[in-house]
This record gives sequence, structure tokens and C-alpha cells, in this order.
Amino acid sequence: MHCHRPVHLRFSFTLTVSDTSMDEAVVNLITVQALSAVKGQIQSQSQSPLYRRCCPAGWIKNEIKKKECCFYVEDGREGICKCGYPKDKHCEDPIKPEDYVGEQWDRHRHTKEAPTDAFGDISFGGLGQKTGKYVRVSSDTPCEILYQLMTDCWKLRSPNLLISVTGGAKNFNIKPLLKEKFRRGLIKVAQTTGAWILTGGTHTGVMKHVGMAVRDYTLSSGLTEGQIVVIGVAPWGVIHKQEDLINPKGNLPVQYSLDEQGQGLLSCLDINHTHFLLVDDGTRDYGVEIELRARLEKHISQQSLGNRGSGVTIPVVCVVLDGGPGTLNTMYNVMLNHTPCVVLEGSGRVADVIAKVADLPVSEVTLDLIKQLMERFFGQEYKEFTEVKVIEWTKKIQDIIRMSHLLTVFHIDEDKNSDVDVAILQALLKVPKSDEHAARQSLERQLELAVAWNRVDIAESEIFTEEIQWTSCDLHPAMFSALVGDKPEFVRLLLENGVCVGKFLESEDMLCELYAHLPSCFFLRKLATRVQGGKICRGQEPQPGSTKISLSHVAEEVRHLLGSFTQPLYVPSCYKMTKDDVRLVVSLRTAHQKQVCVFSSLFVVVSQVLSKGLVNPTCSDEERTTDKVWDSIRDLFLWAVVQNNPELAEISWEQCRDCIAAALAASKILRKLAQESGEDDSEEAKDMRELASHYENQAIGVFSECHSWDAQRAQKLLIRVSPSWGRSTCLWLALKAEAKSFIAHSGVQALLTQIWFGELSVDNAPWKVLLCMIFFPLIYTNIQRQAERTEHLFTSPQVKFYWNIASYFGFLWLFAVVLMIDFQAYPSWRELLLYVWLTSLVCEELRQFYHDFDGPGFRKKAKMYISDMWNILDVLSIILFIVGLVCRLQASGTVFYVGKVILCIDFIIFCLRLMAIFTISRTLGPKIIILRRMVGFLSCERHKRSQIFLDLLKGASSL
Repeated sequence: MHCHRPVHLRFSFTLTVSDTSMDEAVVNLITVQALSAVKGQIQSQSQSPLYRRCCPAGWIKNEIKKKECCFYVEDGREGICKCGYPKDKHCEDPIKPEDYVGEQWDRHRHTKEAPTDAFGDISFGGLGQKTGKYVRVSSDTPCEILYQLMTDCWKLRSPNLLISVTGGAKNFNIKPLLKEKFRRGLIKVAQTTGAWILTGGTHTGVMKHVGMAVRDYTLSSGLTEGQIVVIGVAPWGVIHKQEDLINPKGNLPVQYSLDEQGQGLLSCLDINHTHFLLVDDGTRDYGVEIELRARLEKHISQQSLGNRGSGVTIPVVCVVLDGGPGTLNTMYNVMLNHTPCVVLEGSGRVADVIAKVADLPVSEVTLDLIKQLMERFFGQEYKEFTEVKVIEWTKKIQDIIRMSHLLTVFHIDEDKNSDVDVAILQALLKVPKSDEHAARQSLERQLELAVAWNRVDIAESEIFTEEIQWTSCDLHPAMFSALVGDKPEFVRLLLENGVCVGKFLESEDMLCELYAHLPSCFFLRKLATRVQGGKICRGQEPQPGSTKISLSHVAEEVRHLLGSFTQPLYVPSCYKMTKDDVRLVVSLRTAHQKQVCVFSSLFVVVSQVLSKGLVNPTCSDEERTTDKVWDSIRDLFLWAVVQNNPELAEISWEQCRDCIAAALAASKILRKLAQESGEDDSEEAKDMRELASHYENQAIGVFSECHSWDAQRAQKLLIRVSPSWGRSTCLWLALKAEAKSFIAHSGVQALLTQIWFGELSVDNAPWKVLLCMIFFPLIYTNIQRQAERTEHLFTSPQVKFYWNIASYFGFLWLFAVVLMIDFQAYPSWRELLLYVWLTSLVCEELRQFYHDFDGPGFRKKAKMYISDMWNILDVLSIILFIVGLVCRLQASGTVFYVGKVILCIDFIIFCLRLMAIFTISRTLGPKIIILRRMVGFLSCERHKRSQIFLDLLKGASSL
């Protein structure tokens, strides 16, 4: 996406010109209207959020203004205007006062706004090459514009908390322990809650302490650009070296350095702040930023908190250190606006005066007491206070004490083990006790705040107490915020304190809302593609909450990931499965030699699988409705798995009733997502594979524990149908997930061995089974340990496999006889029998092709079919046989001979197919697989070398 796009202006007007009747006034009027239309379109373009993000410099020039003096009047000092600027800092127009003859200079009337000329990046140099953002703004700038500037142009995330730090503007000393607690606590609360810190922005007083706290955090964490957002709101007129900040285009970073020795009566910007709003009212006075800062804090406090309309707005808290008269006025005004204040006892002056009387009744806060405290903490400064000023202070302090629910004092002696962050957050969590309904609403709001801040410790100590009883419904909004905000510790805390997942996900709308607010991930892109019916590119990833998702979309996508052998999880299936649909080819025999696990091939017959209950294929509509469950824990676990969130998934998995099936299903889904992502080396794909392996190990751990207690019941768990996971079984999920480690477990192997033998005893030696296959009456003798019936013998998968081997050897023997001694001009009965036999093999291949579970479409079936090397050999052998047969039936002797040669080559390929049968052997199976992989590796290497050689030839020819 190109950021700098031309602004297209559309305006048109029609004018019929007459050389004799054209009036010049009409032309001027039309021209003015056209220009107004152009200006309106420019303004509408500049209000676009996309324009603010992509072209911040253009937007700032259009929307942000500065102020400059337009009436030069000396204030008694030669060459200095009453605005505070020297004569050479004014433009030519203000120096000519003809328009204001007889008027007294007034900052409101004799200053005008102009496009700002100082904005962009500011580089402070020094250790870490600290950089920030700054802009010179008019004191009359609307707060909406400033908030858009910070969130859109500066790309700051909306805060979960606004901390306004106020206090002494002059340098002051505080106790080392209090300084350490203040710095550590301020950074901790900003880091954990995602807060903005608002200060005066200069390198003096309390602002300097805040900057030093940010500096210490940046150095200790090793971050060049810290995660802490510290915004300084400073007066432009008193900034030292403000000429270095002039940057009309805003395209290059300006260089700024501290110069405390040369600053004089001015102030330097604090180099540890990240952003600066430099307030300009056209003068060089202090305090011009106070009104704009108050309006900005109020505007931020009216913005919604989080990404869901819960009615909770961004909280604001004021932290007071030291301070003089201005600090007391600021504190008094913010508390009248219902903003809580935290006062640090021991920081000096105003803060200490209020801290000493905070716990006293209002009647005891007398004028004499305030005088004593002011004389004690202000020292020589107290002499500058008049009696009227002291009375005014006393009244304001009494009013502050009356608003005790908004006042929190941090006592360093009492809170030895806590930092300022706890006091700041506790100040926002004080509940008025007057009205029970209001108190309950306040508690719910405070819980939302605690979730937004991700402060589990505060919630445990202040909200989930023995005096407060919570119901599950009361905690649902907080649960949603914790899930969507990826706060696993809070999810666990809410579950421990009464959240019922069944009630939380009782409505489909809540689950749909969770899927709509999935974070940016591959599954969300797949869902958006399915919903919109088109291709979603990576550059056009859907934003959380922007896509309307229904459970039918989720069910289709999950069924695609799990496999079509499962039933939809959320919508009833519209089809009936037949017995032919339940063809299991269990490719599981493992060679446990030197801890090497190898997949083998087992051919399991349908009747044996059905009798063992691996899958329940025929399910009536009545049974389908009865077994359809709404498993809320399963839904929450699935929601966490598809977004590849290990912490939330682990919390949900621990509560799953069928945890083995859940773990194997998660492994299958994650491996499928990693495979379909198309980026094997991407971090997302690697994380999904790691999480898939983790849940495979979890399934092994649970099954091992069950197997150690009761082996038979543990094996029943493997073939138990799970209604929560599409009426599948653990064994079938493990097969489809290729969970080799799980299948290699001795308990799983014992079950597979039992299924392989069917109703025969697993202790029977193979030679006994082969002998009974030939002379079946022997099953009624003592040659076997059990007297199985005849049907048990011939329905055993092991016996069927042996007959399959015998049949294939018979086919090869017949093929060899025909080629060697019975290949005549006219086909004999042996050759005709061979053709019939081959036709049965072709029918078997077609059956395998069209009855594959995971092949809903022809292309996918074909792709999966040819992915197996043995299937390729089967197809090749059949095609060669048909070609050889066509040549063999020709009358020409040459063609007849060619047909025989082709059939001989085909016979060799049929013999190679025997290796697939021998893979079941514990001795030959691993060696055959190793050989096959080695051949594939060598062929790939040969292809690479050939490609390199061709590239060298092309390079040589070009030279």
C-alpha cells in the first residue's frame, strides 16, 4: 500500500459565456464557490483515518496550528514585546500596529493561529540514541484532534489507564527509599496496564523523576524503544533552544540536547520522555499548558476502554509529589471532576501537608493546624503566604478531605513491602458504601479495569474478597475481556472464583463473538475466506471483530481440519454414513528397536473394526440427536487451539472430560493448520507444530497413567466413541494426526495386536494359524489354546492378510507361468484367468480411490492417492499390463513380441510390489522404509545437482 496518494478533487459547474452580457461579479462569485468546493473536499479527505495514518505530515499541517503575536508592543524592556518574544522573532505584519491603535495588548485578541512549523521526530542522542515524537500545538486546539494525532499519526495504542503526574516544578530531593518505590511502582503500573503517563515534559522537578524512572527501565530491560509511553505537555514559549525544534516539513528528525547550564530562566525538554505536546499561546509564559492538559485528560477519560462496548471508560488517576500552590489547585480541580488522587507522603510540601491530615475528621483540620504544617514543610517559603492565602488553602484541603473516597495516601513506613503501583490501582478501586446497587456496579467496573490492566494480584486482594459474593453471570463480561485480551492468569482466576463455562457459552452468540474477536492468525484468515467466499491475502488480514462469523462456518472449517470422518460439531449432519464409508486401513505396526518407531501397514477388515467399535458408522437420526452434545469446555479449548494459544488451551484442556481425545484432536488440527499455512519455516507454523507435539505428549501422559491403573479399561478408552469430537475415537484421531509416539505406546500396540488377531488368541504362533488355514478342522483340536469357531478364524484380519499374501503369490505364479510356458498366439484359459484376476485388482484400486474419508473432491482424492509410492506402482503396473495386452493381441509378430517384453517388465513391477507386504515384518519393515527414503533423498540430490549444472551452463553461454 502506498502511503502518499494524490487527493482527487471532483467539482464541476457549467457556465454559458456571452461576450456582451458577462458580468465580472458573476464570474467572481462562481470562482469563489468552486474554490470553496475544492477546500471542502480537501478537508473531508484530511479527516479520513487512513489519511492520518498514511500521510501524518500532511494531516498535521492541515489540522495542527501554532500561535504567534500579531501586535508588537514593548513591555518596558527594549526590543521585547509584551508576548515575551524579541522584535526579531516577530514577522513583519505584527511590527506595524496601525490596526490596533489605542488598544491594550491582550493575549486572546492580539495572537493569531497559523499552521504549525515544529513537528516530527526528535532525537536526543546519547546512550541508546533515544528518539521521540513532538508537535507544537495551539492552546486552543480541540482535544479530539490531539487524541487523533496520538492514536493515528503517532500510532499509540489507546491506553487502559491515564496517569497524570503533577507536583513540584523545581528540583527537589526525596528520600532514596521513596524515590526507588516511586520509580519502580510507576513503571510497573504503566507496563502491566498499558497506561499513558502524562507530565509537564521538562527536565525539572517531578517530570525529571518520571524521566529517570523511564531511563532506568529502558537500560535494565535493554530496549532501545521502551514500552512505556510518557507524554510531556509543556509550554512552547519557555523551552530552551526552541529554534532547534523548528521543522516545517517534519520529514527529518531534529537533534536536541540538554543544556541545563545555559538554559537560564527557560527549561529544557526531558530527554527520557517519548512524546511531547508543546502548547503555544503566543507568549513565553509558564502555565499556559494547564488548561489544555486538563481538557485533554477529560477527553481521554471519556473514551471507551477495550474493544467491546461495556460502557467502561478509560480511568484517570492523579499522582502528587511535592508541589506548591499550583499543585494544590490542580489536585482540587481534578478531584472535583471525580478523578482519584494518590499523594506520596515524604515527597515534600503540599503532598506532606495533605498526607498528615488525610486521616483526620474535617472538624479537626483547622486553620492553626494548616499553618503549623505549612510552616513545617514549606520552610522559608511559608513567609510568602498571606493570611488570605492560608485561609483559602485550608478550605480547599478540607474539601479534599471530604472526598476521602478519591484520596489515597501512600505511607512509606506502613507499606514497606508494597510499591506505588498498588496504591495507584487501589485508588481506582475504592467502592463507595452508600448505595448497594451503585456499589455493585462500581465493583463490576473495577473488575473490568483489573482485567484491562492484567493485574491478578489487585483483583485477588481488592475484588475477590470474602465479603463480596460473585455469581457466574456477574463475571461473564470480565471473562470475555480476559479471553479476547489473552490474559490466561485472569481466566484461571475467574474460573476459580465462580465462572461456569457452561453458562458463559450457553448462547451461540457468545461463542460466535469469541470467534469474531480471534487475534490475527491463520485460522481467522481461513474463516474470513470461507465467510466471504474469496481469497484473503496476508496484506488484507481481517481485523478482530470485523467479520461476522456463524457456527456453521466454524463447524465446516473444523471438520475440514479434523477430517471428514468426523461429524460436524455444531450443526447436525445431513447425510448418513454407510458401512462402506467406514473402511479403516490401520497403518500401524511399530518396530521398537533402539527406540526407533516406524509406521507399518496393517489391513484391517471392516467387520473387525465395527465389531471392536472403533467407529460407529450407522447412526440413526434419533441417535444423532440424542448424542449431539453442547460441550462448552470443548468449545473453549477448540477456540484456544485454533489461534495457537498454548496458555489458554492448557487451562481449558485441564477441564476437558475426554482429555485424551481432546489432546489428539488438537494435535490433528494444529498439524493440519501448519501444513496448510504454506510457510514451513514461519514462526507461526513452527509454533503450531510444537504445540501439536505438546498435546501428543499430554495424551501419552494421561493414557500411560490410565494404563498403569487398569490396562483393559485404558484400551477401551481408545475405541470409545467421543460425542464431543464428532463421534470419533482416540485411536482414529491418533491415526489421522500421525501421532507416532502415541501409537508406539505399549498399551496402544497391545490393542492393535488384539484387533489384528481378531477373535483368535494373541498367543497363537503364526505357523499354527497357517496350518489351521489349510486344515481348518484342526481348530477343534488341541493344537490351539482356545477352541475358536470357524468363522472366527476366517474373519480374523491376520488370517485375511495371510490369504491376501497367498493370493498375490498365486497371481505372480500364474503371471510367470503364462509368460514363460503359456504365451501363445491365442490366449489360453490360464491367460484368460490372469486377465480376470487383474480386473479384480483394478476394481480394488478403484474402490480404494473412491472410498477415502479425507477425499471430498476428485482432485484431492487423486492428490492423496498418488502421494503413496505403492499406489503409483499399482497404477504403473496396471497401465503397463493394459499396454502389453493391447500389443499382445495384435497379429503382427513384432508387435506381439513387444507386448511380451512389456508384460515381462510389468511382472518385475508386480514383484516390487511385494515390498509393501513385507513392511509389516518387524525385521524387514524398517529396512524397506529406510531404503525407500534413501532412494528418495538421492533422487532429490541428483535433481539439485542437475539444476546447478544447468545454471552453470547458462552462465557460461552468457559469458
